[in-house]
Amino acid sequence: SKNEPNNLSIKGHGFFGSTNRHEVLPFEFIFTKDTKYKADIKNILSQFRLSFDELDTYCESNEWLCEINRFCLQWTPNQMKQMSEDKQVFLIEEQLNLLRGWIDKTRTFELTYSTTNSPYIIQMDCSVISQGLCNKVERIYTDFGKYLYRYACSNAQILINKFQTALEVFDQRPSAIEEFAKYASYLAPHKTELSSNQQTIEYFTSLFD
Repeated sequence: SKNEPNNLSIKGHGFFGSTNRHEVLPFEFIFTKDTKYKADIKNILSQFRLSFDELDTYCESNEWLCEINRFCLQWTPNQMKQMSEDKQVFLIEEQLNLLRGWIDKTRTFELTYSTTNSPYIIQMDCSVISQGLCNKVERIYTDFGKYLYRYACSNAQILINKFQTALEVFDQRPSAIEEFAKYASYLAPHKTELSSNQQTIEYFTSLFD
């Protein structure tokens, strides 16, 4: 320094430090012993802390995304099979509505988030939500819909074939006692199953709707 020949000053690249020429110090001590440098660093760190606190708050307010991700990780084809065989239309509709809602929320989720509480702005990339998580939910929704369609079609066809076979038997009027006994034995279980068959038809109709 020209004004203070016994002092050494270092400036540049965001650093400022000074020490007495007669002191023997490691290079980094020139900065750590400088009070202005230490104050500036402390201020910068406190400002960054504000930004990180803001990021923490933002993440906590969007914890519902973790719920969706956990659902996607735990979902298995066996759950589709179980839900379809339980024949609980309300639960199936509820699940499909939930998936549709998640698709809408994740598809329109912001691509980036920038902190605003500090001059040191931190920008977080959120594109994985709309480009990754949304795709996972859409895949589950599509697979579930396709499975329900195939399930309803195949089982409805089985029921139709069953009715056609029954009609063929019922059309054959018995002409002898032995044939009448066989006819009656075939008729009895169909009368018993009439109510359950009606419920099955209503279930398949609901799935197609």
